[in-house]
Amino acid sequence: MGVIIKQSAYASIINYIGVAIGAVNMIFLFPEFLSKEELGLTKAMISMAVILSPFAQVGLARSTLRYFPRFNKAAEFIR
Repeated sequence: MGVIIKQSAYASIINYIGVAIGAVNMIFLFPEFLSKEELGLTKAMISMAVILSPFAQVGLARSTLRYFPRFNKAAEFIR
């Protein structure tokens, strides 16, 4: 159990560092280096990606199973 607690603490620290870096970017750096239009477009693209990503994941498993043999043959051809 000690290994699991150690790994979860490490993952939590890494997540908090990532959130802090993202907050610094969004609050201080993006407004400094981007115009209002560019900042709005960036935020809109990030929001659309977050909203649409579950819909992309719905069909990903099925299409992977269906087309994997074709990709596998292409990979063998390249080798």
